[in-house]
Amino acid sequence: MTMDSKDRKPDVPEPRRRRRSLDEQVRILGTSPVGSGEFYARDGIFGSAEEVDEFLDFLYESRRADLA
Repeated sequence: MTMDSKDRKPDVPEPRRRRRSLDEQVRILGTSPVGSGEFYARDGIFGSAEEVDEFLDFLYESRRADLA
């Protein structure tokens, strides 16, 4: 049996799932806040401004890769 074009159902995309809020993700993963950022703002963690820039570039790219 062949189908006429009038018998075909149009291609309907799957409904997209809602993204979970940050609060929902934290609850599901059981994570806790970092706490004070002062620990990360100490002198001597990075040797130079270039190292900070390299770290931020790495962080940005790794997060973008997770989205792809």
